[in-house]
Amino acid sequence: MNIYLIFLLLMLTLNFHSIVKEIFKNSKGVYAHEYSFKPKKPETSFIVPSFLSYS
Repeated sequence: MNIYLIFLLLMLTLNFHSIVKEIFKNSKGVYAHEYSFKPKKPETSFIVPSFLSYS
């Protein structure tokens, strides 16, 4: 995979994580919002939480 695509994916994931944290500050329905964005593909759902755990 291209290093640029990995960087882009990482930045998008970090931005999404900060958006989720902002929603958590303003609303208690953050968990319903977060779970609604869980990806369906097994490989993607494995990669994304690992990125979120490092941020």
